[in-house]
Amino acid sequence: MRKLVSIWLFVGWMQPLVYSQAYEPSLIWRISGNGLSKSSYLFGTIHAICNNDFFLPPAAEKALAESEQLALELKMDDPLLLLELQKGMMMPQGNHLKNLLSASDYERLNRFLLEAVHMDLSFLGFMKPIALASLLYPQLMNCNTTASYELKLMEIAKKQNKQIIGIETVADQLKVFDAVPLEQQTQMLMEMLNKQEEQTKEMQALVQDYKQQNINALYERFKKSSFATQQFEDELLTNRNRSWVDKIVSWSSQKAIFYAVGAGHLGGPNGLIALLRSKGFVVEPVQ
Repeated sequence: MRKLVSIWLFVGWMQPLVYSQAYEPSLIWRISGNGLSKSSYLFGTIHAICNNDFFLPPAAEKALAESEQLALELKMDDPLLLLELQKGMMMPQGNHLKNLLSASDYERLNRFLLEAVHMDLSFLGFMKPIALASLLYPQLMNCNTTASYELKLMEIAKKQNKQIIGIETVADQLKVFDAVPLEQQTQMLMEMLNKQEEQTKEMQALVQDYKQQNINALYERFKKSSFATQQFEDELLTNRNRSWVDKIVSWSSQKAIFYAVGAGHLGGPNGLIALLRSKGFVVEPVQ
């Protein structure tokens, strides 16, 4: 289930972006000015990455040490988090993937799951397709073990006795993902299954862009992804950013906070960097 939490977040990170300006290569950005007595920080994560690709920029570790709180998309140390997510991953009562797939696609997906996770669709078919896609991601990443930036940051924050807060609730995230029709979720799931080799290469290229902290190259990749529709951009990215920025403004006026969110939320005309700047804050890269 802990892996599903990371992948659930990962689905929200891989959203299409349309941007009008180039940003310097950096994953960590300082938020200052506009009356703030202390700087806060904005860090772009990738929610699931192979262990041998994981790295944490020294600037991010330093910024976290200087901050008073760690803010993640979800409060991941909440003891009820897994239970709430598990409930939210299930389709409405009585629905099953067999009602959304052709017989041949159903059988193909069933064979894949039996081989990959040793479970079949008799049970897994009750999960929402967008959640079931989490079981395909490890195959696309082409590695045996993965790491989570959220878990690593939580580990550091707890050693520093910092409080961990969530920008969204599980209910908030479930509402966003539920805005995507089940039929469209199913199409995305099967596209992942049918284009594994192609998407593995794309995933590897995306990880390289992330390791180079090249957020502009990441945006170009996102725009070409299978998520590239206006509906997904509005529901899963733009609307959330606008909601988040109000919280960032309010919370940062009280404490120095290290905000760690999917890197896809940083850039673009409706990204967190642009939105914070439009409100009069200085948002600058930290090397």
